[in-house]
Amino acid sequence: MTTVLTWSGREAKALRLARRMSIRAYAAHLGVAVASVANWERRGTAIRLRHETQEILDRDLAQLSDDLGRRFQSFLKTTPSGPPPAPAGKPSPTTAGPESVAWQRARIADLDAAYDRTPPAVDDRISRGDLAEALPAAAEILVRSAVTVPLHSRIAELVPPVDMEGPRRIGSSDVARIEATTSAFRDWDNRWGGGLSCAAVVAHLQWVAACAAQSVCSSQKVKNRLLTALADLAGVAAFRSYDMNHHPQARSLWIIGLDAAVEAGNVDLAGTTLRQLAHQSLHVGRADEALRLVRLSYATAVDPGHDAPELALAETAAYEGWCHAAAGKLRPCQRAFGRAQEHFANVGGEPAPPWLSHLDTAELTALQGHSYHVLAQRVPDAADEAAALLRRAVASRGNAYARSRTLNLIALSGTYFQRGTDLEEGVAVGDEALRGAGTLTSPRALDRLRALKTLTIAHTGLPAVALFQDRLDRVLTDA
Repeated sequence: MTTVLTWSGREAKALRLARRMSIRAYAAHLGVAVASVANWERRGTAIRLRHETQEILDRDLAQLSDDLGRRFQSFLKTTPSGPPPAPAGKPSPTTAGPESVAWQRARIADLDAAYDRTPPAVDDRISRGDLAEALPAAAEILVRSAVTVPLHSRIAELVPPVDMEGPRRIGSSDVARIEATTSAFRDWDNRWGGGLSCAAVVAHLQWVAACAAQSVCSSQKVKNRLLTALADLAGVAAFRSYDMNHHPQARSLWIIGLDAAVEAGNVDLAGTTLRQLAHQSLHVGRADEALRLVRLSYATAVDPGHDAPELALAETAAYEGWCHAAAGKLRPCQRAFGRAQEHFANVGGEPAPPWLSHLDTAELTALQGHSYHVLAQRVPDAADEAAALLRRAVASRGNAYARSRTLNLIALSGTYFQRGTDLEEGVAVGDEALRGAGTLTSPRALDRLRALKTLTIAHTGLPAVALFQDRLDRVLTDA
């Protein structure tokens, strides 16, 4: 009987080939994501599959007939241990070539068709028109088929240019200074929320946009780096707008960032931008739209011409789990976070790019904890797991992520009221969240506090809860 002691991408590919299935068909056969199977085969023996995945493959192997078993052994001997070298003329890992455009186009067509069939409901904080334009605009940018207006002109429509003169020539040291300033803005946002220095971020974006439009770069490499810096800065500005509940402006800024990232050939930053758009969709209660944006991010990440970082795949899977949680789907949520943990375990020692530097163990744990907190609205038993995860996340948060810690505390407090037990502890955690919210300029955190207030209503009869509601009201009123 054929056995495999430890499964890697090499053995998984040999088993798929033995069954004569495509990657998509084999993913459906196993009940896993297409992106997971593609990633196993791309990584070969370099990837470690989690125990649940090993068990799935063990069961599939045990079902092989003798003939298929011999075919599996034959393919195992000829399957390379890692990805083949890219042929001459193929796109580099950071450049979207013609093959990748065609590959994405088919998936985007499916996404747009599904989007048209199930339009999201209207939300008070963002108009139907803004939502309807987000996914098609992102799709057009990714395939470069319908974008005809130059990037600097589109930026000027949202961020009007001011009378400022950039340098005539841009070199790598100039871009490094732009990147350092963006890093400072990102740090301020994480510590104190989106309301701090919004005007400064917009002014800096205007100046960088002017440089991208007017200055001569010393090389194409510097030009791409400048566009990447512009895309990253637009993403920071967008997240600030989102945190302030300026949703249409945030969407427009993210679309500009996506456009600049694609023009720079930065596939990873494009995928991150799509996930940030999904984050906003989840916050305003649009899980269906968020899932389509996440899938578009998957399509970008697993492009055959691009070697996607494990960290990006981990975040994409985590956001998929959040989408399923918002839809009340327990098993798909669990599977998605299982993939997220698998990808995260395979992250090497290379430094993360600035736009992914936040994704550490605490952040991944917090994403899962918050998702289970959301899921508990429909699957009450999920609140226990949410509480355990959120406690770990809060304990791991430092001052550099004060806003995230406050948001996690709000969700953690909510889990006690969801379960209806240890309510005094829920109040204590809630008070800590209120103190944290008092240091922030983040209307998004106030939205989460309003949701927490709703969870407390069923327990108003308890004096400690009633007093906590009064403190909540005072914070919300003062804001």
